Amino acid sequence: MYKFIMYEGLRAVVSFCFEKTELRRLWARVADGNTASCKILEKCGFKEEGLVRQGKMMHAYCNYYMYGYIKDDYSAI
Repeated sequence: MYKFIMYEGLRAVVSFCFEKTELRRLWARVADGNTASCKILEKCGFKEEGLVRQGKMMHAYCNYYMYGYIKDDYSAI
């Protein structure tokens, strides 16, 4: 149930950002090991762009993945 809510919410945010604003790129950081968030981002169209080793997220240093979504990819769907 929560995965569906997160997916629908993220799709709505992506649609709003690319259709109603002039944003051209969205990005997200996901802590290493958080596979559920990675799957939702990928299902919504985000692409994994790389692993940041020992980067700072909030108040801690950890490995995290960078995901990106550009408007050109959104328009192609």
